[in-house]
Amino acid sequence: MNKTLAIGLFTFIFVSVGLYAVYFFIISRYLRGRWARNNGVQLIKSDRDLGRQTRDVFDLAGWDHCAYDVLIIPTNAGNAKYYEVRWFTRDSQGSLGSSEGRKVQHSKAYFYYPLPGFLPYITIEPERRFGRANDDINTEWQAFNKAFDVRSSDEQTAHALLAGPVQEFLMDRMRDYRLTFTDDELYLSVGRYKAKRSLAYGPVLDEFVSRVPAFVFSQE
Repeated sequence: MNKTLAIGLFTFIFVSVGLYAVYFFIISRYLRGRWARNNGVQLIKSDRDLGRQTRDVFDLAGWDHCAYDVLIIPTNAGNAKYYEVRWFTRDSQGSLGSSEGRKVQHSKAYFYYPLPGFLPYITIEPERRFGRANDDINTEWQAFNKAFDVRSSDEQTAHALLAGPVQEFLMDRMRDYRLTFTDDELYLSVGRYKAKRSLAYGPVLDEFVSRVPAFVFSQE
């Protein structure tokens, strides 16, 4: 009797958790859609190409990368995109996509911003906790070197990008984000998806790009 009761209780809890997860997913989807309509923003349910693109830009491990709840945000440079990428990995040994190990889902929010011209691959991200300040591309401002890790396939262009006003803006407004420039696109890694925050990123990047010297952007 006790064994039957335990099995029944376990089944009830398992089903309840599953139903709650489905309910939470549906409600979250509904609230995001309503928020987008109320703010005049277009919402696209999913975009697999954008997910793969983001995977390649940030070198994300795993498989089945797809962008969900893509919000189209008007900016000075054109339409930007705020979205959540979800993908899977395995938590133990075994090849990706195999039946070995537990399948684990990951998710993270990103912001895509169109640039007015082309740049080589450049990443600007917060210096790691135990990182070395002078083992990457450096400027004359040592405080900036300690705060950010900058890497690029073209050091000369990276130095041109990091003009004084750009460094000051990064220090004041963008210490917590990773920026990746590739061709005529800028990607911002922003952590957890929160639709209400999406409208703030466009103006910040408009202001950031306005500080970049125009000659830095090639028209290739």
